[in-house]
Amino acid sequence: MSEKNGKTSELFRHISEYIGSEWSSEGYEFGGTLPDALNALFENKPGLYVIGARPANGKTTLMIQKALALGKDENVYIYEADTVWEKIRDRMATALFGNISERDLYVRRKYVNAYLKSKPIYLCTEQACVEEICEELKDKKGYVFIDYLQLLGTKQSSESRCEERKIILGKLRELAADRPVFVFSQVNRSAAKNLGWCPAPDSIRFFSDICKYADSVTTFVTMSDEDGITIADFSVYTGNCKQPLICVTSVIDDETGLFIG
Repeated sequence: MSEKNGKTSELFRHISEYIGSEWSSEGYEFGGTLPDALNALFENKPGLYVIGARPANGKTTLMIQKALALGKDENVYIYEADTVWEKIRDRMATALFGNISERDLYVRRKYVNAYLKSKPIYLCTEQACVEEICEELKDKKGYVFIDYLQLLGTKQSSESRCEERKIILGKLRELAADRPVFVFSQVNRSAAKNLGWCPAPDSIRFFSDICKYADSVTTFVTMSDEDGITIADFSVYTGNCKQPLICVTSVIDDETGLFIG
């Protein structure tokens, strides 16, 4: 047994004693798996895939659910510049265990730490430029998640944010030549003016830039339906981004924020 696995097993033993039941990284039934319809949005072949939504619509939760599910068997590299580690850890705990009482939160946090140590999941919560990410991953294989596009910088000088974005997307496209790269992006209100997600005039350039480099652009918006159920409507675009190629609707659990159906 490796030193890492040995320390992880020891930590699980202490947690088991604390809560009075047997826990193990292999035996626990993962509770945050995405519905099959949403899994289809995440390609397992090399390519650059962009997922966009307005703030507070669930982008980070969506990323965590998919990354944790993939991380059971595959290498997963997460670059999270928008949310501090403590909040990411607590969201992971919710994805793994569902709604958590304050009494159980401490042990759940311990479990998340142990879970990540036992799985091929690598998390960076420091802001990084695109060149640093590409250099770090050049000899590594696995799935890459970046949250989010607007926080990425570059070492190259540029005259405008538009030019800088093109440089960043070009670098990410090179990185995605031999692995799936999922990049999450903020979408402004004008781009979300209707459920079809056809971009408004001031967002045409933003979507056009992305679509020149990305294999697909997925956008989604959350809302309550006529029965008061929170849902998320997803649209997948390719090419010129005028009409969605695929449309998917998912139900969101109001207590946990997880995508459940």
